[in-house]
Amino acid sequence: MKSIIYLIIILIICFHSYSCSDNTTDDLISKYETVEIGSSAEYIADVDWLEPETEYSYSGENENIVSIYHGIYERQGDRIYMQTKSDGANTYNYISLTTGDQFNFCPDPLCPHTRDGGCQYLDIVDMLLSKTDENIVYIVKDYFDGETACNYICEIDLENNTIERIYGKKNSELFDAYNMRFINDNKIYFEVNRKHTIKDESQSLPDEYFYMELDLVTHEAREIKNEYTSGEYGSCIFASDDYFFFSDSDGTRLLATDKNFENSIIVYDFPGNYSLVSPYYDYETDEFYCVIYSNFMTKLSDDGVTEGYILRVDGDLNVERLDMRSDLILDMQLTRDYIYYTSYDPIEYGISPRGGVCYDESGGKIWRVPRDDVSAEPELVFDGHGEFAFRMGYYAVGDCLYLDYSEIVQENGTGYFRWHGINARVNFVDGTIKWLT
Repeated sequence: MKSIIYLIIILIICFHSYSCSDNTTDDLISKYETVEIGSSAEYIADVDWLEPETEYSYSGENENIVSIYHGIYERQGDRIYMQTKSDGANTYNYISLTTGDQFNFCPDPLCPHTRDGGCQYLDIVDMLLSKTDENIVYIVKDYFDGETACNYICEIDLENNTIERIYGKKNSELFDAYNMRFINDNKIYFEVNRKHTIKDESQSLPDEYFYMELDLVTHEAREIKNEYTSGEYGSCIFASDDYFFFSDSDGTRLLATDKNFENSIIVYDFPGNYSLVSPYYDYETDEFYCVIYSNFMTKLSDDGVTEGYILRVDGDLNVERLDMRSDLILDMQLTRDYIYYTSYDPIEYGISPRGGVCYDESGGKIWRVPRDDVSAEPELVFDGHGEFAFRMGYYAVGDCLYLDYSEIVQENGTGYFRWHGINARVNFVDGTIKWLT
């Protein structure tokens, strides 16, 4: 979440109309005009080991698997949603898996997709997908009216091109940053980080953290007040049919409660110098997956420990550490037939302008193993050859990888990554690439 100072610096007034343009004539370009690569194309790497995509193909089905930490990519049914940039501001586009085409959240062909132009689909800092309607998306959006910055939770109707604020309020003395966790029983569960903005240091108050639930029918919100929302048990990250799951980084444990936030069970303890990342839930098999890795591999520790592995938790909360050939796993993605993952194999690119070594922990490589034979020889499905970095994330579907590209900048011994909001689709069977934004 951004601090209030950062928000005030970067945000300017966004108009509060529901549509980005008043133009409604039928002879305008279709409101679902596909996205083309813009000025960022000059930063794209010369990926000479892949051929340009000339024909898109896809065969698959809705896998009913959810990524619990909503990252740069999210899937719902026939669509892949991806975070990108417009006018230097965060926004989202989506890909039709049927056709391979990409579409703006903002469908208005005359909208410049800038803050000055009044585009409503910019400055999105968080997103959740509806469980019941592929055209409904819930977002957290930054607003700034020239004096006060605030967060609003909004409901976007992509089919009707509307965006409605359903929760949030402006307050000059505090800033509530919202972090949406999940939807359960038609309610959004979200975390609030409250920062008090009183300028007089003698009256300053500490930050507050608490949980709320927002009814998606009535739009009424209430604070959840019990021992599990105090932070003592970590963050509530997901709700299955039977349990609430908590990831506790301070207590280094994964735990669960029943749906009444009662009867806490420690599912798994891990060492204090390790972290839990990449949690996934498979609704069809009723299984929870995650990665446990040593903090040294991402420079969060200097103890020299290198270890990373995948846990599988069944519907009865029985835990299994998967017996894979790699014990240096950094992250993973769960699909119906495969587990995709990156492994600790760092490439150094020079000294960062901020100090320290700039490096890619994964070496730019993505591997996979079959879910029903995790001890099999891993298959290398992508290698960036030290020229293509996907620092923000990747997403596998069918024979394709969607990769969030970051430019690798090396100048006079320095090295760093620059994100332009550019994505690529790589068909690792055909050996092709298509730049998407």
